[in-house]
Amino acid sequence: MRQYPPHICRMSLRKITVLIGLALVALCPRALGQGAGLLDVEVEWDTSVMVGDTIRYSISVTNTSGQVLSDIFITNTFPVSFAFVRSTPDPVRSDNGLVVLQVGQLGINGTSSLSLDLRPTVTGTFTNRIQPGSGIAGQITGNPIDAVTTVTPAITLSDIAVSVATSETNVFVNDWIPITITFSNLGPSAISTFTFTDPISTNTLLRGYSPSNQIIISTNTLIFTSGSLAAGQSANIELTLQPTVAGTNFAYGAVLNLPSNIDTNTANNAAVIPFTVLEPVLGEIVVTDVGTQEFNRQNALVEQMVQVINVGSNSVPSARLVLTNIAFKVVNAVGTNDGNPFVVHGAPLQAGESVNLLLEYFIPSRTTNDPGFTAYSAGDFDTSASTNGSFIVVANTNIFNLPNRRILIQFPAERGATYQINYSTNMTFEGAMRARPSVVAQANWVQWIDGGPPKTLSHPTNEPMRFYRALKLP
Repeated sequence: MRQYPPHICRMSLRKITVLIGLALVALCPRALGQGAGLLDVEVEWDTSVMVGDTIRYSISVTNTSGQVLSDIFITNTFPVSFAFVRSTPDPVRSDNGLVVLQVGQLGINGTSSLSLDLRPTVTGTFTNRIQPGSGIAGQITGNPIDAVTTVTPAITLSDIAVSVATSETNVFVNDWIPITITFSNLGPSAISTFTFTDPISTNTLLRGYSPSNQIIISTNTLIFTSGSLAAGQSANIELTLQPTVAGTNFAYGAVLNLPSNIDTNTANNAAVIPFTVLEPVLGEIVVTDVGTQEFNRQNALVEQMVQVINVGSNSVPSARLVLTNIAFKVVNAVGTNDGNPFVVHGAPLQAGESVNLLLEYFIPSRTTNDPGFTAYSAGDFDTSASTNGSFIVVANTNIFNLPNRRILIQFPAERGATYQINYSTNMTFEGAMRARPSVVAQANWVQWIDGGPPKTLSHPTNEPMRFYRALKLP
């Protein structure tokens, strides 16, 4: 129940006029009324509340008749828009708009205290008529007390903050960009629901979204309806966008427009991520050799070695290999371009330098399918390892040299969790790098094979030692 100043305004229904009673209600957040008769009934209640607040009626009954009284009842009659919450004692009758409380027997000058809690559901000015009476006709009389309360709209003190994040740094025309929009309720109150409307900009395709049961698409506009958010809780939207033209001014922005009685701070209601969308330069990097597809019994994947070479006159910071005409999953792909998966070698290639890329396919039928390949420079590609979080250092007893000159590691994991694999030439992991892509644990242990590029920047046999650790991602 909302707290008000502790002072009390007292009034006697036997002595004051209606005009005086109205003046008292206007000046005092709580009021107290008295009823005349063989019983002295006093009621204290809240005269001004908001929708959803609880109004407490504190009722005191004193026997002033000079004799023992029994079968005393206090009848409360109020609008059906008031919800019964609780009472002391429990009611002997409770219907819509009616609650009857029984006092029982009262000795001479005896006093009994009762309470009734009601909750208004609409705005307006309402009256709870409190009438003392008896189950024995004519034994107890008393004037009713009209407890008048003004109900105003509820004020929801919520601050909904918006943030936008993506894992992509280099974006090319027709790349599928994963976008996460987060709505955080900074409190202090909960919010029952809100609607986020987001027009999809021109030259952009919406390739995916979730949660699908809370999002509809209407006339190229995304409409998200949230569930309830308690203070401190967040809700996420996952989008996949595809820019269809190159440019330096491409940006994704999320703006939340809420009424002022829902969101008290509009300064954090918008967030923007700018992108430079590049057009790939073809002809600098070409595919020079495509190996046969072979089944690996260790990881149940079909593998294929593809060699790319920089035929240009300048070095390139990285190399992207896009696979087309492919009907199966490329396990070590790090992204998608116009529906086609691609891998990235994140190290520079000097003019004339080549690199072998081991591709991993998941083909349940184990039948071969010859994909097409397109290669080009992918710009700067960040492969540095994160230094924050809880790491699982892979012990030497869980690192195995395989006959094909690759390294297998294994570590305990939480099923369904995502892990980033870090590797380094030193035990302190100074200057550590991260393997791409991250892995999702399918069981309580993860086995992962280091076969060199594109998952790591170099083959493990090219270094004197290689250490590994796993970082659980949020």
